[in-house]
Amino acid sequence: MPTLYFPLLLLVFFAMFGANPLESASSVTVGYAWAQGYLDAVIPGDVTLQSVELWPSLVGPGRVLVLATAQDVIYFNK
Repeated sequence: MPTLYFPLLLLVFFAMFGANPLESASSVTVGYAWAQGYLDAVIPGDVTLQSVELWPSLVGPGRVLVLATAQDVIYFNK
């Protein structure tokens, strides 16, 4: 079986056992779109993801945010 059709086989297999077919079809569609590069315009870059990780509201009280970079590790204790 070609690799291209394997996710569709899994979709049918899981649908037979009660999986939500709409959810599974959406997942397969997004997977194909990502593999073909159609989602490159909406995927955030590394700099954007690093800036989101620095938002203090996402850390919360009493939690430790650890950012690992190639050069060092930065700890933020909130």
